[in-house]
Amino acid sequence: MTFPVYQVAAGRRLYVSRLVVECATFDTTSPRTPAAPYTNASFWMGFFDSDNPKSVGQGQLFDFIPVTSGGQGIPAVADYPADEGGPLIEEGNYIVCDCHSGPASQRLTVSYQGYAVAV
Repeated sequence: MTFPVYQVAAGRRLYVSRLVVECATFDTTSPRTPAAPYTNASFWMGFFDSDNPKSVGQGQLFDFIPVTSGGQGIPAVADYPADEGGPLIEEGNYIVCDCHSGPASQRLTVSYQGYAVAV
């Protein structure tokens, strides 16, 4: 599953300082929490800087989760340096999420923090 997270406005650049991935489960007996995360040996999720929000694995990969096979998948947090040291997304480009072997029939949400500067 590939979906756009955010498109940077024309005339701006976005420095990403944090990404948060959550999974809204509809099964109240097995919520996705840090104590009981979603894991799957085949699961991985990439974050791309791309000019095409429907591109699958295209653009520049700037992060992925989990960092080890079978490691904690969802929920996840990625923090980056706040002073222009995080991923830079250029004007008009998108943050695109590309998810493989993720949780079925559950809503994924990706929240981001950062700051935009004029080009």
